[in-house]
Amino acid sequence: MLAEDRHVGSVERLFHMKKAPMLGTLPPYLLSLLADASRPRVFRKGQLLLREGERPGAAYFLIEGRLHLERGGKVVGHGEPGTSLGGIGLIARAPAPVTATADSDALTLELDADSVLDLLEDNFGIVRHFLRETTGRIIDGWQRLPPGTPPAFARPFNTGATGHRDLDFVERIFYLRQVVPFERASINALAELARGLSEVHFAPGERLWSEGEAARHVVLVVAGRASCSSRGGFQLLAGPGASLGALESVAGRPRWYDALVESPLTGLSSEIEVLFDIFEDNLDMALGFLTAMSQWLLAITTQLAEAGPDEFAGFTGLDVSRIDATLEERAD
Repeated sequence: MLAEDRHVGSVERLFHMKKAPMLGTLPPYLLSLLADASRPRVFRKGQLLLREGERPGAAYFLIEGRLHLERGGKVVGHGEPGTSLGGIGLIARAPAPVTATADSDALTLELDADSVLDLLEDNFGIVRHFLRETTGRIIDGWQRLPPGTPPAFARPFNTGATGHRDLDFVERIFYLRQVVPFERASINALAELARGLSEVHFAPGERLWSEGEAARHVVLVVAGRASCSSRGGFQLLAGPGASLGALESVAGRPRWYDALVESPLTGLSSEIEVLFDIFEDNLDMALGFLTAMSQWLLAITTQLAEAGPDEFAGFTGLDVSRIDATLEERAD
């Protein structure tokens, strides 16, 4: 039985938070800010931490005990000490993909939404770190999805551009306003971004990049299409509205697919460090981008949860090895 008044000191909080996948590589001085903002919270066996379909009000980091996770009434795994829940949904301002209950008495660290927002607003280093980790996780999750799974983060997009003339300044701003990560940015921030972009044109058959190359720039597709494929089987036809190369550039990873132009392509391109400089000067835009990426990651996590316990557990690190026979039957 856990004691309600169990003391969890600052060093122990730091130790447990460092186990969280999104936080483990934060510089110690930034991680300590998050640790100091958290508080211990005990959940008794059967108590609810997260409910599927409801927005989380806090992120939880499990110190002791065990959690039970379900989606749609089916078991998707168990959380052991080191498990973190709710953080992505909190930043995404989106419903939780699973229901989490205490499988035994559980001691957690709770980090509430207001504390997270305050820390993000005051520390661009945390924002940049979360951007890098979130986009990296999107890449990892997208590659785990069964072949042919439709993108979780796409919608119809039509600028009316033909690719035969350059966009003027106002047209660039109008285009950026339609790109999901920038749709809530201020006009001033969009104007600054528009000035930092270079218009580029590619002919059919041209290669934008090859898998394994260093990723230092992004191409926002205005008109035309590019075929993307990887040695691992990933395939995507990217058209207007696609942010080609954004994930790996923000994540600081190599290109993870070949990109080949299929039809005359017009794009707006920027070096990734230019984008980060604009983010640092326009925090609302950076937070909007982070929210959009978190929503994308949450959507992919949901798709993996629906694909079954193995895919979900492989991506999240949750334990599925000790689901008992009764629960297995329930999940079938």
